[in-house]
Amino acid sequence: MTAVIPFPFQDTLADLDYRITEHLRGTGDERLYLGTRAHHPDRRYLISVSAQSEMPIDKLHRDELHKVAGVFDVDWIGHFDTLGVDPLRDAERLAHYAMIERLPDGDQLARVAGLTLEPHVAVTVGVAVAHIALEAARGGVILAGLRPDFVWVRRDGDALVVTGIGSRNRAFFACARPRSMVTHPLFELRQSAPELAAFDEPTEQTLVFLIASMIAEWVTGVAPFADRNTLREAKPRPLDLPMPLGDVIARAFELQPVRRPTLPDFIDQLQSLGVGYAR
Repeated sequence: MTAVIPFPFQDTLADLDYRITEHLRGTGDERLYLGTRAHHPDRRYLISVSAQSEMPIDKLHRDELHKVAGVFDVDWIGHFDTLGVDPLRDAERLAHYAMIERLPDGDQLARVAGLTLEPHVAVTVGVAVAHIALEAARGGVILAGLRPDFVWVRRDGDALVVTGIGSRNRAFFACARPRSMVTHPLFELRQSAPELAAFDEPTEQTLVFLIASMIAEWVTGVAPFADRNTLREAKPRPLDLPMPLGDVIARAFELQPVRRPTLPDFIDQLQSLGVGYAR
């Protein structure tokens, strides 16, 4: 199915009836939006838009969109025509791809709790994310697209409860990557796992690196790596992390994946710190 919509967006994605409510990030051919749907105004959606590459979207079959507990469900994935850019060029327009994910309750972590977290809160949130990633990995899905921006939480008293995470579906972005982008869409924050930068297949140890990077960023307020597209010699910034959390993160940042703890061991190491160690 092709949705014919104005571009840049006006109100809706035509017959899909999704309404754009907020532009999160990106310009031109790479954009990320929040939206709703007329028939379900109480639901919220994350809408990723990317220019078409040489790989047709019909190669992305539904069985590649795994249903994983705790991960945003993909409602729709496909392409649409970009009308309205230039009437004289509409006949030569290229299609764009869109992926629409249904968001859980709550909101982005940064909106609920701010850009930095107390260490014990960051560890608690990180452990919750790691449990979701572990269950997905046991089902054969490595969530290599984990990013701080796509962790959704709600407040429960003084606690933060993780309600879902976005997988940033690798199969979609492999299809939707425009010719000019050799790595990831512009609106994707790169967590700089060395093996991802080298285009190696991700493993559970990749998840350890990514989750450690997220925790470090939540605690310090800065990304641990200056270059989001680093190579194998990547070195983290000096991080002002309390001990023993700093030691746990340092082991997770080993350049060679086999030198990092397994994901279950990493979860155990984080949980062994205790919620009160950094109050």
